[in-house]
Amino acid sequence: MSVVVYDLDGTLTRSDTFVQFLALCLRTHPWRLFRCLHLPIAYLMFKTGLRSNGWLKQVFLVAIVGGMDHPAMDRLVQRHVDRVFESNLKAAAAANLEIQAQAGMTTVLASASPDLYVREIGRRLNFEAVFCTQVRWQEGRCEGVLEGGNLYGQAKLDALVTCYPDIALAYSDHHADLPLLRYAKQGVLVDPDPKTCKLLSDLNLETVEWAR
Repeated sequence: MSVVVYDLDGTLTRSDTFVQFLALCLRTHPWRLFRCLHLPIAYLMFKTGLRSNGWLKQVFLVAIVGGMDHPAMDRLVQRHVDRVFESNLKAAAAANLEIQAQAGMTTVLASASPDLYVREIGRRLNFEAVFCTQVRWQEGRCEGVLEGGNLYGQAKLDALVTCYPDIALAYSDHHADLPLLRYAKQGVLVDPDPKTCKLLSDLNLETVEWAR
């Protein structure tokens, strides 16, 4: 069984799906903007190294989608995923994924973005398994709190190897996935930015351009 793992944001998509998801929520429910007054300070704390990526993600989720019920979330997710497929998905990435699936490879989506919408993207792309950051619900309402931590960096690899210890191929655009790219038999950089290219230059990874 040959296992191929894909990152989501910047790898399968042209831009960050998490930011677009939060922005869509605020456009759909503008009154929630009043819950976001503290977010610039939170972002500054993250940028100065005082808080982690996972902490920041949780703060934004609690503020923007916290308290939303299942019907409202389902409507938001469907609109968001529709837009991802209309204008954000890289056609070359989807074609490559389809070829591998038809060849009998086990396709796995692994993303630090939240399960609120990542699982639906994975379902539409026919991934056999989806690993992503999980968000807690309580009494039918989204709390926005991360359950099980942020599936980022080493945590993503740790989650994957519990089910797939033998990874043949791994695709990512970002240096945060260095543990995964090193672990896979073949790591592939997808449309990497200059910083990522510099940080991972010693790995001699294959590079593909799917954004064009």
